[in-house]
Amino acid sequence: MVTTFAELLLTHGAAAFDQQLCLSELLGEHTWWFDMEAGTLEFNETLTFPVQILGSESDSSQTWLWSWANAESHIPEQLLQDALELAAFGDRAAIAELKQPQLSLSDEINGHALSMVASGLCQANAYYCAPYAGGALFVLLKQADYRWPIDDPIARIAFVFPQFISTFALSNHRQAFACYLSFYNLEISERENYVLGRFNGDRAITAKFDQNQRLIELTTQD
Repeated sequence: MVTTFAELLLTHGAAAFDQQLCLSELLGEHTWWFDMEAGTLEFNETLTFPVQILGSESDSSQTWLWSWANAESHIPEQLLQDALELAAFGDRAAIAELKQPQLSLSDEINGHALSMVASGLCQANAYYCAPYAGGALFVLLKQADYRWPIDDPIARIAFVFPQFISTFALSNHRQAFACYLSFYNLEISERENYVLGRFNGDRAITAKFDQNQRLIELTTQD
């Protein structure tokens, strides 16, 4: 049973980071427009995603405020469903970061980390950070029939995972790697300090970890 926010980040972080890279690759330099009444976020006047509002960061107070606790913004209830589900999950699992209305920002707890966990738990396409004067709004993109065009999971994992662990301070690279392999439905096998993921029975990726479960080698096999 996952009992801490750090465990949730290990479980969902790499896959969510991958999706953020996909979104960045898709959008490039872009404009955005948020329509709260319609519950949509439009990019470049051509691409529209339904959204769920997670919360916001404040530059002045250096805090995160969950959307369901932001009464002043009069957010439509239908855009709060994922945030409310996260709060209920946090209550059941005793994860304070998901159920407390306001959190102090830190390297470990911030809009990006919270949104990555939310993206995994709520099965979002990705999340988006929409900056404004004095802070930023974080939303989940929720287009049920949209799939990122990843044809080669082995190459994708080899490209993304080193970036992920160099961006976030994680307690257990091995656990994060195994969860990432599961996201792509790879066949996983483990022995001693190695974890191997196999795709379609032939192509494979192998990670070697030290005694502290930190990655020391990553190789692919055709």
